[in-house]
Amino acid sequence: DLSIEEKSFAVLLQQAIQATDLDDDDDNDLDKTDVTEGPANLVAWVCEMAKCIIRKMLSDQEWQASMEGREEQYKLLAQLFDSAAEVIQGPNTANQRLLLDGGMLEQVNQLWVRQRIDEVTFRGLIQDNEDLFPMWMSLLTVMRICEIAALKFLLSLLEEEYLDSEANDFKQKSEFVMDHKKYTIRLMVEELDPNILCDKIITHWNMTSEGRSQSNKIDNIRDEDDNAVD
Repeated sequence: DLSIEEKSFAVLLQQAIQATDLDDDDDNDLDKTDVTEGPANLVAWVCEMAKCIIRKMLSDQEWQASMEGREEQYKLLAQLFDSAAEVIQGPNTANQRLLLDGGMLEQVNQLWVRQRIDEVTFRGLIQDNEDLFPMWMSLLTVMRICEIAALKFLLSLLEEEYLDSEANDFKQKSEFVMDHKKYTIRLMVEELDPNILCDKIITHWNMTSEGRSQSNKIDNIRDEDDNAVD
């Protein structure tokens, strides 16, 4: 069972707020009344929460090598990416733009960097302490779920509105859609690491029934100085 609903979103959110100590940061005001005022505020809230969780992960990694609390962070990030994908269904071009301008692509890239560091670090830990293996397997499952949520979010950013070629405003709308698509792709090229993106896609392909076949398996992309073992 790959469900991540072991804890409610509200509980995970409250833990994240306490962990990131947001009371002294006016820029990260997460007052609940702001969240419910409209889609634009919800989008801004999702962006800020993602940034807070990524910062907390960075802080934890700099402090010590520990799996304590990391699973909850990945669960919350997965739910944030799911929420981000939901608010742009339709698609909602305005919310797509807000998420792009809110730095969500950077958070996706930072997530993958933080995750790679966790994988290398924690695999080293279980080599010295086999008792940590069940905790690592549970964490790795949540990591993969978070990856899937992030990839689905990226795909949702590329959704575009269906246009009726017979409509009077077809030319104007098609130009707007094209400009928005070019803006989205440009930011993706600038803010997403292509090697990491390809590596994530390959990883999930290799976990499918087709990818498990030796004839269809694709080697993962690794930097020359990356000695981690899959």
